Amino acid sequence: MTGNMEGFSWKLFLLSCLVVVESSAQDFGQTQFICTSVPKDMDLCTATMQNSGPAEDLKTTVMQLRETVLQQKETIMNQKETIRELTSKLSRCESQSLPAAGPGGRRPGSKNTMGDVSRGTTDTLAQLGQTLQTLKQRLENLEQYSRGNNTVQANSLKDLLQNKIDDMEKQVLSRVNTLEETRPSSRNDTDQRNRVESTLTSLHHRITDLEKGKETRPTDKFQLTFPLRTNYMYAKAKRSLPEMYSFSVCLWIKSNASPGVGTPFSYAVPGQSNELVLIEWSNNPMEILINDKVTSN
Repeated sequence: MTGNMEGFSWKLFLLSCLVVVESSAQDFGQTQFICTSVPKDMDLCTATMQNSGPAEDLKTTVMQLRETVLQQKETIMNQKETIRELTSKLSRCESQSLPAAGPGGRRPGSKNTMGDVSRGTTDTLAQLGQTLQTLKQRLENLEQYSRGNNTVQANSLKDLLQNKIDDMEKQVLSRVNTLEETRPSSRNDTDQRNRVESTLTSLHHRITDLEKGKETRPTDKFQLTFPLRTNYMYAKAKRSLPEMYSFSVCLWIKSNASPGVGTPFSYAVPGQSNELVLIEWSNNPMEILINDKVTSN
């Protein structure tokens, strides 16, 4: 009898557990389990963070975009600062090129010149030459800046520099002409004026090349061209070239079965016609002459 009672009590206990489980399933819905593979030595919390899904990827992308925007803003601020610095220096160059006021408070171009004391021609030309050198240095900095930053600010700065050079050229030439009319010119003053005009011309050519740029530069604007194809083809220089310390030459020479005699390429300087010569003589190998001397391998 006791055994039957114990078996009956276990059946009631199991039945009550099933009722509780069914009621829990009805209250909370169907239970689902998600399995995630975790390495043996990895922390479970770290694995959960790494497998968070597309949300973390989007967050990382947003952070990268924000960092890129900040870098672009910093670059723009640096460019604006450079433009302001160049503009202020050009303004100082323009102010230095203006005629200085005399002791009477009037400039040399005024009608009442009783109290004016004119400066010497040599001193004035020296000051103008120094101003031009400063402007030349600013132009070199602008060329370097323009090569690395092809932006709208760089184009507007080139336009501003062109206007400054035009105004300065008019002021310099007007000042020099006035000094030559009021004082007898000497040979040194004439030479110095020629140097000033040459510097101005060089600046104009350089700013023109800078405005046009490499990509839009037409072929007829090269400083060195070969207009004809003849047995003796000479280069044609449109204006004086600056001093060169190195240059590259590319030749495509077509071989011939018969022995040849001549110079496929030669470069001459004042006082030395055989500064650099590539010479061909009969069946012998081609030789290179440097300063009228054969180079050794």
